[in-house]
Amino acid sequence: MEFKDKRSFKVLIVPDYIINSFRYNHYPPADKVAEEIMSRGYGVIKMPPLDFSEESIKPWIISVADQVQEYMNR
Repeated sequence: MEFKDKRSFKVLIVPDYIINSFRYNHYPPADKVAEEIMSRGYGVIKMPPLDFSEESIKPWIISVADQVQEYMNR
């Protein structure tokens, strides 16, 4: 099977701040960081926001781990 994904399975796991810096008023904007990551052909797996409850974070972390495993398998 041939994949036509331009990212070639290059993926970064980034904190929510990198993608949604507008939510984090106490940090400088990260729009340029996100743009640079994507312009270099990387896909992004975003971690949950810092204000998520523990019961909300667990399923998200499991999902991220599953995605990472899938990328590693390919």
